[in-house]
Amino acid sequence: MSRREEGRNSDLNLPAVKFSCLKDGSKGVAIGEEDWWIYVERNQSHWRFRLYDLNDPEYMDPLTPWLRLKDPQELLVKREAKILRKYFEERWGKENVLKILGKVVSVLQDSGEEFSSPEMDKEDSEFVSENLDGNVRDDPEIQQRALELLKDPTLLWRINKALDSQLYREFENRLFVFLAAVGAKIKTTMVRIRGENAAGKKMLYYWLPKLFGDENVYVISSASISWLKRKILGGMETRGKIFVLVEERGDFVGQIKYTFEQVKSEEKFVFGMSIRNERGEWEPVDIELQGPLCFITTTTEIETSLHSATREWEINPDESLEQTKGVDEWWRKRELLSDSEKKTEEGELRIIRVAISLLKPYDVRIPFIENIKFPLEQLADRRRARDFDDLIRFITLLYQYQRPIIDGKLYALPYDFEMAKLVASKILEVTRGNLTERERELYEAIKNDEIPYNWTLIGLWMEENLEAMRLRKPSRFKML
Repeated sequence: MSRREEGRNSDLNLPAVKFSCLKDGSKGVAIGEEDWWIYVERNQSHWRFRLYDLNDPEYMDPLTPWLRLKDPQELLVKREAKILRKYFEERWGKENVLKILGKVVSVLQDSGEEFSSPEMDKEDSEFVSENLDGNVRDDPEIQQRALELLKDPTLLWRINKALDSQLYREFENRLFVFLAAVGAKIKTTMVRIRGENAAGKKMLYYWLPKLFGDENVYVISSASISWLKRKILGGMETRGKIFVLVEERGDFVGQIKYTFEQVKSEEKFVFGMSIRNERGEWEPVDIELQGPLCFITTTTEIETSLHSATREWEINPDESLEQTKGVDEWWRKRELLSDSEKKTEEGELRIIRVAISLLKPYDVRIPFIENIKFPLEQLADRRRARDFDDLIRFITLLYQYQRPIIDGKLYALPYDFEMAKLVASKILEVTRGNLTERERELYEAIKNDEIPYNWTLIGLWMEENLEAMRLRKPSRFKML
């Protein structure tokens, strides 16, 4: 028997999937001879699903909590729906989960309007954002505190203070990464974290899932472009998400990064690939990786690609001896924290996460944009000036509960410009081609022939990379 015939026979053994309406008027999808039933409701913004076992005399007790998703396709890939997929795996085997759920998705798409529920719109006004586990309603007190945080003029200061529990200092760097992640709701941003080994690159991103949720942050150690294509083909949602490529070397031929560079330019990237259809024949299809999103990479190498350099911000961890001593002391203090102190820290991070989930994407306008004088010295500054404007918009988006909204548009205040300038001034220096603080010290030492003995290896490294270093400048950048 051929593989194709084996596949057809196995499909015949799968349970039937169909639209179903219970006696009480509840609508959903029946699986098998109405053995299992997925209760379905939807409104204009999202769907929600709940799995029941109708053979259980106590079937009114659901097998899963409400699963709140934007699109039925997310049942196949979203972390929030993992519990449902687990039940399917136990019942029909891991190899059949996506086949059955694929049928479920088809029924949902064909009968979409049948599931419309006006009651959901009423409940949305009372809906409390997802908790750290992502599936059940949060404590109303947590939501209230999250709303109070969003209305607090010291919002960004409080977030920065909460991040003290995640890393030592790096104030501008960590706020920049945080704001770039917030901005994934409205504009694609690329961030490149470059530093020596042991410089603390990981410390600038590892906490992102705690503030934005595991379902919104993809941390990738190594991947190929084929992996990315198949993930998107399988329904992976990319809009508003945060992608972290732990080491640029993990992108073996640079195609992953190139793809996100194009998303930065066009807010989407179209892949052409061939897949087998239901008849087992190859056919060409186009799939899209859609922005906006945030893409973060780490590396020890100087950026030599101009295509990349003009699209990304570069962040450099603090490599000073003072920072090294401070980090060591910070770790020792963390070791001695009491359980109650840790619980307090976790509670503050939870409030911030709920607050972030309450932010809505807006068309953000900067009414004073003509008064912003960005020094234009290079061709690439055409992009960098707009990237700086976007940073202002990200701050405005974060403060949306404290900013004017007129005709559906959110308007920035001068404070947002001042904060963007404060956070990004040093980062702009390096991004625009200037030397890092460490490189500037080495530059002066080499020039004066005063390299200390413990800098010799780094000095040799600089000489080996002299051509790349010539692309950078020892001058300082100042924002007008």
